[in-house]
Formats: sequence, structure tokens, C-alpha cells
Amino acid sequence: MRRTHPSRNARLTEILDELGWSVARLAREINREIGQAYVSRNTASEWLSISRIPRQPLPTVIAHVLSQACRREIAVPQLWSGISVASEWVSADAGTYVPWNLWGTASLAHDWFINGENTTDADRRSFMAMSGTALTLPVWGYVEKMSLPPKEDDLASLCVKRISGKPKLPSSIVGLLHATVAYLRRMDDVEGGGSHVLSIVHGELRKVAGYLDRGSFERPQIASSVLGVFGQLAQLAGWVAYDAEKHGLAQRYFRTALQASHACDDRELGAHVLGWMACHAAYRGRVTEAVEIAGAAVTAAAIGHPVVQSLAHVRLAYAYAAAANLSGFRGAIHRAREQWARAPESEPPSFLYWYNADYIDILCGEGLQMLALRSARNYVSLLREADLLLLDKIDRHRETMPRDSLFHSVWQARGYVRLGDAEAACAVTRKVLHSMHGVSSPRIISTLHRLDRDLAARRILNDIREVKELRREVQLVGT
Repeated sequence: MRRTHPSRNARLTEILDELGWSVARLAREINREIGQAYVSRNTASEWLSISRIPRQPLPTVIAHVLSQACRREIAVPQLWSGISVASEWVSADAGTYVPWNLWGTASLAHDWFINGENTTDADRRSFMAMSGTALTLPVWGYVEKMSLPPKEDDLASLCVKRISGKPKLPSSIVGLLHATVAYLRRMDDVEGGGSHVLSIVHGELRKVAGYLDRGSFERPQIASSVLGVFGQLAQLAGWVAYDAEKHGLAQRYFRTALQASHACDDRELGAHVLGWMACHAAYRGRVTEAVEIAGAAVTAAAIGHPVVQSLAHVRLAYAYAAAANLSGFRGAIHRAREQWARAPESEPPSFLYWYNADYIDILCGEGLQMLALRSARNYVSLLREADLLLLDKIDRHRETMPRDSLFHSVWQARGYVRLGDAEAACAVTRKVLHSMHGVSSPRIISTLHRLDRDLAARRILNDIREVKELRREVQLVGT
């Protein structure tokens, strides 16, 4: 335990000791929330002095991160007396604890409609990501309530014209909304999760939220269909925000999507949302929550189309890989392949247009790479197996889904680095760097920087001229 010197911040020191965190760990967790390289270890160490008070929004973010880690509320004034909370920085779950009924959904839609204009602009609200029970609580709330869909009378209540003089929304709008969602999904496939795509998707989400907020439909079936579109837009927005590494915002979208999935009684969409939530948690290093949420996705998918079930198990496998559970990973992949093989001729949900046998192999390969990066013993065989799965499949989808192909290629390069194959790693990485024009994905950039750290750790490779040149190029990406 650190000795508390009179000039030290006793409360912050005490909490770090309780968590077993070093100052460097605190800096990493803050940067994970607010942005890479935002604070240094030296800067964070200064906060342990009572005379060093960080500027907002740091006190608010620090209190949030420590609250998540300690699983109890730690207020900013507890750490720095007289310092108030930065009002524009709020937890991702703020205002989302609503009942699992249409009125809860209407409340979330109202919030996006009224406050959503400050979400993607320069003066936006910044949402801080959740972990632990704060993240999993709505997941199990959904699972508990998913067999209790809204009543017909409740849907009918959405058809009441609340604003005089406004016409009721006709059935023709539904087809247009579905076409818009499909177009936005394709836009995301090509352009990635940059601010441009996120802004457009968010704008459509607010538009549909406005329809729900006004509550004026020709009949209940139209209301249910619009709720379904709202859920799909929220899911897509969550995924785009995830790719943009706006993690708290992504969680808030996903929470809305889960609520809307229940409101329109679409368990397949609900399973899809839960699957993305699991992948997102795994990407953020919250592996315990990832496995738990992925298990909930499997439960939600149990009565759905076999393709929906297959994808749920792929995501469970991904969560197991992040948690370094090889046996769990192989079991989940086996079940995913079984369910894919027995899929009937009937079409799966339209939002799974991209899912196929190649995708199972690619995600299996990426999972094997994740396991290899965490293994000191059998990493060579895992990486060789991954390479066989990924060979040719990534390039096969480069034209239709360039963002995903580039992301998987970076993981492929990381595998080659782990194998010590500098030539293959450089060849794949250069292909990525030359193909990123027109694709905006902070997630790819972040993974490229992890690749650079992989190269830095393999000192034997750093004497190779081509590796040195490549690292300089990679380090410039995103600057």
C-alpha cells in the first residue's frame, strides 16, 4: 500500500490501492474512455498530489472510470473538493432505465428526438462507456421480458394523433424507411464508421424517433413496423459508433435498439443487437461481460432462423477467444457451423445479408489469432490454422465490404508478426495502407497501431529496413 503523504490526494490514492491499479493503469483506462494518448503516465501521477487538479472533463471521466471499476458511485467532489461534474459528459446509461414496454421505448425515442441534435455536433453530449453490471443489467432485463411482447391495445395507443393538424403516417412510408436502412448499411460497408456516415445514420434515427414521438399512424401494424425500423437504425448507429470508437455512444444506441426490438416483438433483431454488444465489450477488453452478453444472444436466438442462431454462436466464439477460452471457442464455432448447414431455403432477416460461410471462417480465423496472441505454447499451430481459414477469403469480399476486409487483413498481418514472418506481414499491411482511401474507420487505425506495437515487441524484426519503413508509415495513419 502506498504511504499517504500530507501533500497527496488521500482519496485517489486509497481507491487506486483498493483496485490494485498503478498510475500507468489509471492513465490507460482514462485514455480508453476519452481517447488514445490523451493523458500520459506522468500527467496522471501528478493527480496524486493535492495541488494538482486536472481540468474538465478529466475529473468527471476519472470519477466515472473509478466508479465502474469499483462497482459503486465515486463522485467528483470525493476526489477533488469543490470541483463539479462536467454537464456535457454523462454515463451512457443516463436516462435509459425505463420499463420494458412501449412507454419506455417512447421515452427513449423522445430523448433522441429532443436531445439528439447535440449528439454528433461539435458541442455534443459525450457518453462515457459502461462496464460490469451497468452494462449487463439491461441485457438480462431484455431476456427476462422478451417473451412478453407489447399488447395490441398498447400498439393501438401509438396510433392516436397527438398533434392536431398533423396527418397520420401512411403505410407507404414503411417501405421507404426499410429501403433507407438497407442503403445506409451498404454505405457503412463501403465507407466505414467515420463522422460522415454516423451523422447520416443518426439523422435518420432522429427522424424516425420523431414519428414515434408524434405517435400518429394509420393502424397498429404500421406502428410496429416503424418501431422495427427504429430498432434497426439504432443497431446500425451503434455499430457505426463502435467502428468510430465512440464507445459510450455505441452503448447508448445499442440500449435503444434492444428496447425497440422488444417493443416490436422481434427477437431475431434482439439477438443481433446482443451479439454486437458482446463483440463491442470484447473489443473494449471487457471479456467477462462479453461472454455473458453473448450467452444472452444465444438464448434470444434460440427460436429464430438457423442463420440467426449460427451468428449468435459465432459471436459467443468471439467472446470466448477474447477471454482466452480455447475449448469454449471451438465448441461455439462447431455449433455455428452446424446451424449454418441446416439453414432452410427461407430467407434469414434482411439485416443479415452479409452473413455466410466465408464470414464464419473469417471470424474463426480472427478468433484463433486472438487466442494465439494470448498463448505462449501452441500459438504457432493456432496461427497456421487461422491462416488457412483466412487465405483468399478476405480478398474475396474486398469489393463489396472493403472496410471489413481491411480490418481482417490487419489481424492477418498481426498473425504474421507473431510468427516472425516479416515479409508476409509487410505485404499484407502495405496492401491495407494502399487500400484505405475512401474508408474511414478509427477501429482499423487503432488496430494498425496495435500492429505497430506488435512489431516493436519483436526486436529481431526491427532491424529489417522494410519493417522500419513500414512502421513509420503506420505511425502516420490517423495523425
